Amino acid sequence: MALATLAAWDLRRAAAYAEGDPAALRALYLPGSRTGARDLAVLRRWSRRGLRVTGMRTQVLSGLVLRRGRDRVVVRVTERLVGATAVGTAVRLRLPRDRPSRRTVTLVRRAGEWLVREAR
Repeated sequence: MALATLAAWDLRRAAAYAEGDPAALRALYLPGSRTGARDLAVLRRWSRRGLRVTGMRTQVLSGLVLRRGRDRVVVRVTERLVGATAVGTAVRLRLPRDRPSRRTVTLVRRAGEWLVREAR
């Protein structure tokens, strides 16, 4: 269940990137999240260049639930970003596959939504 929750969150993140929608991306993180601030800065850099990132998928290579509570879940995942393409006027650039990274992700449920607090 925790990994499925993270997978659903990743789909919403990919949709925010595909739309170039900073408000949708910001809504995926708890207020004050440093991880969210970094992610938003990346999205804005793409947008300033007139580009959106489409087809972005997070491929989870392994996952382990470290803590599970009613409103808080901590998972350790090894994952990589695949399938992303930068798209803009007269530009279509397939981005390289990301190398696998291990992260510990803390998700918190607020008002029925799972939000990322931090990913380290």
